[in-house]
Amino acid sequence: MLSEQERRALEAIELQLQADDPALCRRLDQPLDRAARSRRRWLAAATVGALVIGLASAVLGLLAFSLGLVFFGCLVAAASWTAFLVLRNRPLQRPAGGATATGWTWA
Repeated sequence: MLSEQERRALEAIELQLQADDPALCRRLDQPLDRAARSRRRWLAAATVGALVIGLASAVLGLLAFSLGLVFFGCLVAAASWTAFLVLRNRPLQRPAGGATATGWTWA
C-alpha cells in the first residue's frame, strides 16, 4: 500500500507522461484492451456452443425417449445461458492494485 505522498508523486509522473507522450500511453493500454476483448469473444463463443449442444441433447433425448438425456441437455443449456448472460452484463475492470500480468479481470 502506498502512502498518500507516494500516490500523489505517481499521479504527477503519470500526468507528465501523458502530457509528454500520449501516443505511448495509448499504445501501452491497447494490448490489455485487445486481450480482454479477445478473451471475452472466445468465452462468449464457448457459451453459445454449449447452449447449442445442450439444446441438441434435449431434442435428441425427446426423440429417443430418454429422460436422462433430456435432463442433461436442459441442464447444460441452462448453465450456458446463465454464463452467457453473466458475460454480457458484467464489464471488464482493471484490478484495484493496478495492472497484473493477465491484464483485465472480471468485475
